[in-house]
Amino acid sequence: MSEVGESMDIDQEDIADFFQEFGDVKNIHLNLDRQSGYVKGYTLIEYKTLEDAKKAIEQGQGEELLGRELDIDFAFVQDQGLVDPIRKTEERKRDKSPERS
Repeated sequence: MSEVGESMDIDQEDIADFFQEFGDVKNIHLNLDRQSGYVKGYTLIEYKTLEDAKKAIEQGQGEELLGRELDIDFAFVQDQGLVDPIRKTEERKRDKSPERS
């Protein structure tokens, strides 16, 4: 899930303290500006379960952290095996292009 709107001087511990109240945080990625070293304005937070992530979105949305209102949403969802992956071994469904000379 993604959290937008934190202060430039926020650190990973501040993020962890806030978001751990919704569930077990698996990973936190602060997106830092390479030149300034400050957080660009969003953080990626991965929970151990989808239920914990949903809880964080529902209960944390609009809350304030270090003087900034949080905008929390899913960034992406990992494949849970619900969709068949594309098979690279399948035969081509169209003719090959003619050879060029």
